[in-house]
Amino acid sequence: MPFNTPTNDFIGSFNFIVKVAGMTHDLEGFTKCSAIKAKVETINWANGTDMYIRKAPGRTEWEDITLERIYSGRDELHNWWEEIIAGNISRKTVSITFLRHNGTEVVRKYDLLSAYPSAWELPELDATGSNGATEKITLSCERCIMVE
Repeated sequence: MPFNTPTNDFIGSFNFIVKVAGMTHDLEGFTKCSAIKAKVETINWANGTDMYIRKAPGRTEWEDITLERIYSGRDELHNWWEEIIAGNISRKTVSITFLRHNGTEVVRKYDLLSAYPSAWELPELDATGSNGATEKITLSCERCIMVE
């Protein structure tokens, strides 16, 4: 049976929203979100005189997520960053939701648990260009879950 998806249900990588638990305003203007990636370490061992290396899954590590957006000045996300660098560690749940072309949410979203901003990159400025000033925010998290 062929997989048949109508084009009006197409999920593009260009349509998503980012929300941070506890922030009163929606975060807007994100133009990019790096891929959500995880890897499970492999534990190798041998039993006695066994000639084969045995393998088992170990701990899971989630890679950092980088968000990019057009620079708009200070907001709640930047305030959170300033709390972190001042030593006031505040971990939050960050939700990344895929949207359909018409703006409705896809059935699933991804929650980054115990996340915090771990890097901030202000825009590169270029008086000869005409691009928007883009800032990059890197989030570290302990794990990610799919929410249905």
